[in-house]
Amino acid sequence: MSPGAFEPGRQAVVALHGRLEAAVRTALRERCALSVHEFTVLLALLRHEHGGAPRMQQLVDAVALSPSAVARLVGRLEERELVTRTHCAVDRRAVCPALTPAGRALAGQLRVPVSEAIRQGLSEAGCRPDLVPLARAVRRVGVSVPAL
Repeated sequence: MSPGAFEPGRQAVVALHGRLEAAVRTALRERCALSVHEFTVLLALLRHEHGGAPRMQQLVDAVALSPSAVARLVGRLEERELVTRTHCAVDRRAVCPALTPAGRALAGQLRVPVSEAIRQGLSEAGCRPDLVPLARAVRRVGVSVPAL
């Protein structure tokens, strides 16, 4: 394959991601003062609630930010009393973030509006022929925020 063979696909992924992130950012801004990354952390913590608190590295993987950026992000959520940090049960040297009741409630309140924003963003992507196949693929994979 030629060096530029993947460029149209990369551009489509970037364009669709930008549309979806903008839609989610707007939905969050209308309802609370959370960033997309902060909301992603709340969801990651929610998914881990039944399996024990995740380590910070798992949040780094979920949010795709540097460890120091995730630590600052968790700190902001902790200041808002949405997250708390505790020592991990398995390794007492490690610190594991966990949702507070307020964090759990906020994530629950945002689930439907964020899912709707994603659906709307995918629908609008259908106006661009280069994004139609990718938007269809995302729909097939599943776009709703996990049930709480």
